[in-house]
Amino acid sequence: IKGLAAGFDAHRVSEIALAIETLVTEGDLKTAESKVPELQSSIEDLHRELDRFTSSG
Repeated sequence: IKGLAAGFDAHRVSEIALAIETLVTEGDLKTAESKVPELQSSIEDLHRELDRFTSSG
């Protein structure tokens, strides 16, 4: 996710994905899981922005 987000210049999505990846690597699954809703929300925001961009023509 973080690589794809970086390709779209979606820094917030990339930052959250990296944080989750780091937490999982460190074995802190509970905190990583708690960040998933934030990641989902940021991805939804990105999706809306991309929709606006592609429909503006």
